[in-house]
Amino acid sequence: MPGFTINGFGNQREIPNNLETARNYRWYIRKLGPITSMRSLIVAKECTLPRWEPQKQEIEASLKYKYAKSINWSDVIISFYDTFTDPILDQLNKWRDKVYTNNAGVKKHGGGGYKDDTVILQLDGSGNEIREITLKGSWPLSIDQGKLSMADNNITLVEVTLSIDYAEIGPTVSIQVGAEPPPGGGLAIGGGVLA
Repeated sequence: MPGFTINGFGNQREIPNNLETARNYRWYIRKLGPITSMRSLIVAKECTLPRWEPQKQEIEASLKYKYAKSINWSDVIISFYDTFTDPILDQLNKWRDKVYTNNAGVKKHGGGGYKDDTVILQLDGSGNEIREITLKGSWPLSIDQGKLSMADNNITLVEVTLSIDYAEIGPTVSIQVGAEPPPGGGLAIGGGVLA
């Protein structure tokens, strides 16, 4: 297509046919703070990714100069299907107890040891881990335990909002499209394989 350019390709050049795109559904949580049980974490439904936004400082002279003053990382929201086998809600509530209990109140400045890293992994079409996102100093800011209703038969959702200090987004692993899937097929997760 004349005038159409992607990453320097266009006009007289061909667009490479081995372009692998990231997909919304190819991800899993390896670790949610202190929670590492794959039976619990596999029921994750949705997850927002961290967003950083600098606070701006302006200095005026003959021109107005703008600089980054400090960085604010957004909260991350993860929703899970509620289950009665290895219930994620029970494990989130145990983590919450490190932040706050009715008897002890709020534990100040991470004094209860409640800050912990959360690790999210993105996958390619063959189930290989291609990007690791580590939410540093995450802790449960809120836990929405879902709702009950006699009007539908939907699966109950549990939603946790994580406050984070910052995120480390690992380098994307370069992959080759058409590579063979892991031996035995299925999706390799946490050392095991989902068939």
